[in-house]
Amino acid sequence: MKRVVLISCAAKKSACSAPAEKLYQSTLFTKSLAFAKTLKPDAIFILSAKHHLLNLNTRVEPYNVTLNKFTKQQIKEWSQIVLNQLRDANFDLQNDEFTILAGKSYYQDLIGAGKIEKYTLPYKDCKGIGYILKFLTDKLKE
Repeated sequence: MKRVVLISCAAKKSACSAPAEKLYQSTLFTKSLAFAKTLKPDAIFILSAKHHLLNLNTRVEPYNVTLNKFTKQQIKEWSQIVLNQLRDANFDLQNDEFTILAGKSYYQDLIGAGKIEKYTLPYKDCKGIGYILKFLTDKLKE
């Protein structure tokens, strides 16, 4: 069994090409990544609206795409590509444990029967970005 963390991308990006973990510049993303690293998973990936599943060291050009502007069908298609990428990378969607640091639009079609089955959603009960940032700040102090 492997442990995997999936982090959503962010709108705020550096102005030039960078490794994915350096491209996204928002406080939420940087704290999410720091928290993900404290979990000592086997892998951390970024859920990118444009690029689907990104390795932290994949070099990426700045872009302006968000799942918030996708239709439900486009999100389903995006999610299927992400699931296929995880399978292609030899992750077991039924038995590996996934921590998803993302909003509902990113995870809703990734989880459930026949998809990612063992998962935690640390942000699920947080009512807005302020609560998520407080949660992360508290976790990073532990």
